[in-house]
Amino acid sequence: MVTRDTSRPHWRTLEMARALGINIAAALFDRRITRQDYGDLVETCARCTWAEACAVWVRTGEADGSAPEICANRTAFARLRG
Repeated sequence: MVTRDTSRPHWRTLEMARALGINIAAALFDRRITRQDYGDLVETCARCTWAEACAVWVRTGEADGSAPEICANRTAFARLRG
């Protein structure tokens, strides 16, 4: 049986949000997103082909206020930023 590590996309999603100045916990608390919305962000991240480079991008601090164009969650993150 093949299992998928779901913790990595979870942490990558949180790290990208943090790099963009988005507090996911606050967004959930304020009901700007639902738990389903957050699950969709994580699932989208899990399917992204840019995952390894994403981790490097987040660590280098290249964020200019928006996710890179290749980020599958770019539009969703932009909505959360307002």
